[in-house]
Amino acid sequence: MLGVTFSADLSLDKHVSSICASCFLWLRQLRRVRRSLGNESVKTLVHTSVTTRVDYCNMVLASSPRSVTDKLQQVLNATVCLVSGTRKYNRGLSQILHDDLYWLDVADRVQYKLGITVHRCLHNKAPQYVVDCCVPVSDIASHQRLRSARHCLLTIPRHRCSTLSHRAFSVAGPTVWNLLPDQLRDSNCTESAFRQSLKTLFFKYKYRPKNRDKAMKLKKYIARQSCAMVPRWRFLATVTEDILLQPVLAFCSALEVSILCTI
Repeated sequence: MLGVTFSADLSLDKHVSSICASCFLWLRQLRRVRRSLGNESVKTLVHTSVTTRVDYCNMVLASSPRSVTDKLQQVLNATVCLVSGTRKYNRGLSQILHDDLYWLDVADRVQYKLGITVHRCLHNKAPQYVVDCCVPVSDIASHQRLRSARHCLLTIPRHRCSTLSHRAFSVAGPTVWNLLPDQLRDSNCTESAFRQSLKTLFFKYKYRPKNRDKAMKLKKYIARQSCAMVPRWRFLATVTEDILLQPVLAFCSALEVSILCTI
């Protein structure tokens, strides 16, 4: 069906394995001529032969286990190595993927496609059988006075998580749509602006705050060390050796001053 292979148990292992095999075949062919091509030429060939195969009909991977999506993520990582000229086990591979190439991970690509499809359904730009899966709360007479009706939310049909019903578009699509902020669910938002804002949303809230865990650990460390009354110069030296990021250091210095003032 449309090039998607389903197993008897409705699993997509064979489908993902076939995609990975064809993508790695193209990557081996491109690696032979990589030195003769420029960066823009390599990116164009990669988009036409690799990433398009990864994104083709990827909505069927909604709510799939990580054992399935990690196989496709390995394809993207190998593609990044080819484009950037780095090796497999080099550090900073995810930074190149997100910051330099501005690519989403496989799981986020699926949610991105779901959000775009729902937006097209609400603007009657999709087939009718797909549009019927997206029912706004305001269209239901008994729910028109609810708060969700004023926020352009969609109804999510009842389903069982023990079965595969949660992977249907009628469930996965409205679930992703209801998680979006209000400005993205605005009916006046055009498709091009929605695409750009949705991708920016992924990078802003998932890939950018890389220092959140470090800041929380350092906050606990500051409170523990301040209670122990360690010398100030030893404490600052330890902080400088642990984390050399200026935004985190500014936050920690302000927090340290507040803690020392209360002692």
